[in-house]
Amino acid sequence: MIKEKLVLKRFVFSSATIEALKEKYTESSDLECPLHPSRVEALSAFLWSRYVATTQENYGHKKLNLVLFAEMDFGWGNPMWIGRVSLPFKNDFVFVDTKSGDGIEAWVNLKEEDTAKFESDKELIAYASTTSLNA
Repeated sequence: MIKEKLVLKRFVFSSATIEALKEKYTESSDLECPLHPSRVEALSAFLWSRYVATTQENYGHKKLNLVLFAEMDFGWGNPMWIGRVSLPFKNDFVFVDTKSGDGIEAWVNLKEEDTAKFESDKELIAYASTTSLNA
């Protein structure tokens, strides 16, 4: 846990967007047998590439934490939506299925200055919708 000011943002990727990312990374493979990334692999590769592109100039190598959440049923049925107000660690990316189950919400927890750069990335904006989870 750190004492730096962190910002948690939610980026929502539709099923069509995820399919486009899967196709993008399948096509970019220069292997004889093309790779066929899963939804999570394609989205992870995309977010990592955007994170590095927007923050590497000032900070060098960074570690990124990735958490993959599964269905939750505590005996009352599946929740309509789950969320967190904050995450205690910087550089956390948490993936949660959208309510419809065909898209993915990526909760991104970065330092304030990194968040500003990350969320203004034109390629990221082209693929995701965004909602702030805290101020």
